[in-house]
Amino acid sequence: FANGGAEDTEPGGYLGCSFSDFAGGVPSNGTYSRNGTYRSWRPGAPTAGGLRLPQHGGYVTSIIANLSLEWLQTVGGSRAPRDADGALLTPFVLTVAPKAPHYPATPAPWYEEGTWVDEERVRAPRTASFGVAPSRLADHHGMIAGQGPLLPHEVSAIDRQFRKRWKALLSVDDAIAAVAASLESLRLWRWTYFFVTSDHGYNLGQHNLPSCKLSVYDHSIRVPMLLRGPGVSPQSFAEVGSNVDLAPTFLSLAGLDPPSAPGPPMDGVSLLPWLLAAAAPADLPAATRKQLAREAVRLGTPR
Repeated sequence: FANGGAEDTEPGGYLGCSFSDFAGGVPSNGTYSRNGTYRSWRPGAPTAGGLRLPQHGGYVTSIIANLSLEWLQTVGGSRAPRDADGALLTPFVLTVAPKAPHYPATPAPWYEEGTWVDEERVRAPRTASFGVAPSRLADHHGMIAGQGPLLPHEVSAIDRQFRKRWKALLSVDDAIAAVAASLESLRLWRWTYFFVTSDHGYNLGQHNLPSCKLSVYDHSIRVPMLLRGPGVSPQSFAEVGSNVDLAPTFLSLAGLDPPSAPGPPMDGVSLLPWLLAAAAPADLPAATRKQLAREAVRLGTPR
């Protein structure tokens, strides 16, 4: 479920929100989703400014989380067929994609004041390139070389935005915790691969640029990704993966063979043999175990 509507200037995603679904729905402001079962706009809904009013009002991150929890109950509830180990016979993928902490990073009303973010007066990291003397930027490209010094009021604004981003992320934390708890209550946690990632990094005072994402320096392009699941253990690799490898990896985790998957060929490769290199076969879902064996043979390293 993702925020598919609204503008960057809207206050935290309160209005005009539309949602995708898992049967091919395409959200669009003012229209219905196509091919899917979930509709972001009610038939006969009242209109405002020529557009139908959204089906849900409130704080978007929380709405997305609640809809995700409802959907998990439909695919993983007591009526869902399972194998002898308790894993679902039909794998699912759930993408929970809130807008937070995208600008303007408006926190939920219940997190606006009184959180640890206020108590600890957190501030943007003072990295080596934060608020440097303009002379140190003279040999950089034009956008950077033209930056003057960060003024005190600009530093204060950067720190305020940093705190707002942290507060907005508190609702994302709640969403992650709620999805994890739901998987545990449905007895699916043991068999579920859980990824947490983002789309890009961010710039908050580095090279004297305020809140932006327009440069290709490490702080803007580095993207965290955390993964846990059956057979995954802490380890390091010399090989380099990128986000084009994620889609084939997800298919492989579900027991599907990416080269044989319908649709156009994928540019990336499955990272399964590296992610599960140290896994004991008994710890893996049956479908994942079979796919890992296929990929190991393909790589010439049969398990």
